[in-house]
Amino acid sequence: RRILERNIAKEKQFRAEILAQIKEAEEFDPRAYVQNILHTIDNVPQAETQQQRYERYLDLIRKNRQQTNLITPKFEKID
Repeated sequence: RRILERNIAKEKQFRAEILAQIKEAEEFDPRAYVQNILHTIDNVPQAETQQQRYERYLDLIRKNRQQTNLITPKFEKID
């Protein structure tokens, strides 16, 4: 009798899980899923080059040297 009750409880739980999966599958929107994937691919941050990293570090040094919230302007070299 206890084994039967245990099996019935397991079967009810299994059916509830299956119904939840079916409901999730019915609510699935493939267009929104693909748009989300494409949005994620388009917005992947690019790898920082060595020159960009160097410039960023120089900006931090300039900012901390002045002890201010502003970053001093960069002057381009004129050759």
